[in-house]
Amino acid sequence: TKEDNLGFDQNVLNDLVRTFPQVVSIYQNINRSPKTVLMGKDFRFLKGKPDLEDAIGLFKFKISPRSFFQVNAAQAEILNEKVLEYANLSGEETVIDSYCGTATISIYAAKQSEKVYGIEVEKSAVRDAKINCELNGISNLKLFTGKAEEWLYKWRRSGEEVHLIIVDPPRRGCSSKVLKGIIKIKPKKIIYISCNPATLARDLKYLTKDDDYKLKKVSPIDMFPQTSHIECIVSLEK
Repeated sequence: TKEDNLGFDQNVLNDLVRTFPQVVSIYQNINRSPKTVLMGKDFRFLKGKPDLEDAIGLFKFKISPRSFFQVNAAQAEILNEKVLEYANLSGEETVIDSYCGTATISIYAAKQSEKVYGIEVEKSAVRDAKINCELNGISNLKLFTGKAEEWLYKWRRSGEEVHLIIVDPPRRGCSSKVLKGIIKIKPKKIIYISCNPATLARDLKYLTKDDDYKLKKVSPIDMFPQTSHIECIVSLEK
């Protein structure tokens, strides 16, 4: 809505939940911006449960309204398993998961590595990620709130060895600062998950331009059947 006022009373919400019992949560999103922005910053809980609960494979996840989560859980499981296949973890690696969201991929990686660092700019997603770690008994995943480029810079300064960096950016892809940070950290392997082939091609060109990394494998994942959208998983190695 544009204003705080819903324009109807609680009885409408009661009728909605009674008529559609599959509805778990009802929120009001208030968007006062005159621009073509889909969602505003303010969410108001109205009825039902405050959070959604879903599962990907054997893992459980709690999701709040602001947090990103793959809506196709069956294909998300395939995607996550493909990431693990490309990662080929032995249990002794240090992994950075940039743009980690609610920690879906981070939790998968944490089960097969020594430690995982997750970076996410959205505070509510980090809160969800911490809950999801507890739900799934994960203790070797540490989460950081902030921009990926800022935390990558800090890791480079720390000198800690990183074996794998996973990036799953929004459609606009990675900023040049993120790409530079990855190259300077010098992980043995990079796994890039993309929902936009155009920005994926742009970023891969940057990562491979000086032979820092070579593209080894690519897998398309159809997250939205019967649409033009495609998700791609790419493995790069030194």
